Amino acid sequence: MNSALRQQIQSACDAVYRDPDDTGAVERLRGLLGAQPAISHANWRRLVKLACDKLYDSPEDQDSRDLLLVLLTARGSATL
Repeated sequence: MNSALRQQIQSACDAVYRDPDDTGAVERLRGLLGAQPAISHANWRRLVKLACDKLYDSPEDQDSRDLLLVLLTARGSATL
């Protein structure tokens, strides 16, 4: 990855971190990451498996629970 793209991604991540509701920052980050309007089913399955592994190791971890719920909710939406 070239350093200019790396810096742009880091800057966009900082903006989203500061304000996750900033739709402009979210769209910039999506564009930099090359995100499509929907992720592939294979990528969704991979992410769900990673989230399940994380939750399996720490069932009490609220972040792990939330991540898995987001992924499962996305599966039921039109974004996949």
